[in-house]
Amino acid sequence: AQTNNEMETYANSLKEVTPEEALRIAQYYEGKNQFGEAAVFYEKMGNFQKALKLFMQAGEDYIDQSIEMVARAKNDVLTQTLTNYLMGETDGVPKDPNYTFKLYIALGNMKQAARLAISIADHAQEQGKYINAPVSYTHLRAHETPEHLVCRLLLEKKNRSQ
Repeated sequence: AQTNNEMETYANSLKEVTPEEALRIAQYYEGKNQFGEAAVFYEKMGNFQKALKLFMQAGEDYIDQSIEMVARAKNDVLTQTLTNYLMGETDGVPKDPNYTFKLYIALGNMKQAARLAISIADHAQEQGKYINAPVSYTHLRAHETPEHLVCRLLLEKKNRSQ
């Protein structure tokens, strides 16, 4: 597949991939500077640190995949690395705060998600775009459990006080 420049066809045809195959495919894509595709295969072989590094190199198109992977991996180092990237500490470019909100939700950190949702809503309100702000609030409601009721109450209290 590599010799005939058909690695993408080969990779897509595989239903399951061994760690050795995943490594070969990941290295192929990495050599072609297709970092997002390489990251997918590093993730499949369980090399989450390398996958996250490449997802971040690939740019904002791969943030959602990064969030999903970090949530599945449940690794504090990966979580901190992704959080730093989202805050702009890695490349000097802060990402949309909704990505950080998605990360908190994926990690089950409803307290931080609620705080960030309030901040996002406040910022939207200041810019006169409050219609866009409830997206985060709606997302919180979709994940609400008895433990997360506090988050909703915090948001409602914040909205009533304004």
